[in-house]
Amino acid sequence: MQIACFQSVSDTHRIINPVKKAKKVRKGRRATARQREAGRANLVAFRKQNGRPALRHGIDAVKAGSPLPAGCEDLAVRVDAIIGDMETDLGGRDELTAAKKSILASQKLCLTVILLAERYLKAQGLLDKRGRPHPILATCTSFANCLRHNALALGLERTPRKVGPTSLVEYISSKQEKPVETSDGQGASA
Repeated sequence: MQIACFQSVSDTHRIINPVKKAKKVRKGRRATARQREAGRANLVAFRKQNGRPALRHGIDAVKAGSPLPAGCEDLAVRVDAIIGDMETDLGGRDELTAAKKSILASQKLCLTVILLAERYLKAQGLLDKRGRPHPILATCTSFANCLRHNALALGLERTPRKVGPTSLVEYISSKQEKPVETSDGQGASA
């Protein structure tokens, strides 16, 4: 029995599969001193930015807890207005339970993600470069479903604010506390 001595891994490869040739190792080109310095400056500037910047649509950064990408401040205003309307529909902030307040906080994240996706899809289109539906649509669908479930949990009907007394006893006690105005401008008690 003869034992073969191999000088390198490529020699072993040739014996195992003599048809395939060994891969050539290419050496990469070296950067010039100017390119290295520019790369360092870019990296330093990148790291100084607030968190990881939104390189495309910003949804992943927002889901991770980062602030909205630059140029999206109008989305925050729209989301706050919608959440404010929801609070009003539920009877006002003072009438909300802690559970409803937490659901509204979840609604705020869902609305933010959906509006970011809407802005990105309006600019880029529904299809990606290969002609397939954009992957962000799945994220958008998931958050829209969460938004719908939260809305069902909150109740879709409008709850009126408590403006006046709700019982006869409250009405009578409120009338006894306030003096009744007469036609001559003098206050008289009821």
